[in-house]
Amino acid sequence: MQKRVRLALLLIPILLAVVPCILALVVNGGVEPTWYLITGISVVLAVLAAIVLIRMIAVPLERLTETAKHISEGDLTRRLDYLNRTDEIGAMANQYQRMVDHLRGIITSIRDTTNQVVTTSERLSAGAKQTVDTIGQVNGALQEIAAGSERQLSELEGGAQGMGEMSRQASQMSEQIVNLTETMEKTTAAAEEGNSSVLSVVEKMERIQQTVDELGEVIQTLGEHTANIGGIIEVITGIAQQTNLLALNASIEAARAGEEGRGFAVVASEVRKLAEGSEQSAKQIAELIGSVQAEVERAVVSMEEAKQGVHEGILAVDTSGRSFSRIRKAVRSAADKMEGLVASVKEMATGTEVAKYTIQGNRQISEELASKTQTISAAAEEQLASVEEIASSAAQLAQIAEQLKVKVDKFQMDRKS
Repeated sequence: MQKRVRLALLLIPILLAVVPCILALVVNGGVEPTWYLITGISVVLAVLAAIVLIRMIAVPLERLTETAKHISEGDLTRRLDYLNRTDEIGAMANQYQRMVDHLRGIITSIRDTTNQVVTTSERLSAGAKQTVDTIGQVNGALQEIAAGSERQLSELEGGAQGMGEMSRQASQMSEQIVNLTETMEKTTAAAEEGNSSVLSVVEKMERIQQTVDELGEVIQTLGEHTANIGGIIEVITGIAQQTNLLALNASIEAARAGEEGRGFAVVASEVRKLAEGSEQSAKQIAELIGSVQAEVERAVVSMEEAKQGVHEGILAVDTSGRSFSRIRKAVRSAADKMEGLVASVKEMATGTEVAKYTIQGNRQISEELASKTQTISAAAEEQLASVEEIASSAAQLAQIAEQLKVKVDKFQMDRKS
């Protein structure tokens, strides 16, 4: 489409230069030698004007269209020209560049340098010499010009549609960036909430650690008291054994005393039974105390392990808290960049609308030009009978026009990236 737009822009000045000359020829009814010179000079000037017009409008629009396409595909390695221009093209180029710079700052933030896209503007050089020999040839040329005007209208319409598509893409991009910004804000809120939860967990873990320390001290004290009870049981066991021994000796002495010592023997026997029962109970208590001491030792070991686990948990939760803080800062930084990007996209959409209106204005001019060309062509048809003697050169002019078309088609340079 861009090649046809350039061809259409080339035809406009040529038509503006050739049509007055043809009209003068038709009205005067003859061919003056000076008109050949005037027509040739007009065509050369028109071609030069067309080149300037193409470089001012078509080439920048092509570059901006190509950049918009690469942006929609995610290619941010391009850098625009025309940033120093003060017209709508320069303003739109600056807005596009600002948008590309913002996107590059977000997406390529882990990179140290960025690639600069070296672009070269295509230069269209065309030279044409037209010699009007007959009104017939003029009529044929006018028919070609009329057809070219129709194609120009079609291509300008396509250009307007392309600018509309660019505007729509910019709007969609703006909506997507707004949605992404909202998501980042939600992520920031979630990170802050997670950070608060982590701080709360750290505080509770510290309280648990304090409670575990206190419980360890209590268990240690319990172990000490249990050890003391074990010592007391040993004393009781010794007393019971001694009492049992004394009761046995008393029974022996009562047996020696005969009938008089029988009552004493009964008392000694009862005392011995009580001593044996006390010793047995002391042994059971000692066993229970031993079991309690073993459980207390295991409790002490478990408490130490719990204290270590709580300490490691505090360290892990503290690490998570620092991670949440880093996430919150990173998301906040990205959200700030997104806000600047939204503003750039909106400015880009505004510049695209201005360019679309400019293209529509050019289309109106082309419509007027096509109408005038049709009028001149009708007048040339009426005068065709009086200039049949120069119809023989029509084939030569057609050949020249075909050669010119081939040469113009070759003036297309490959885009370098």
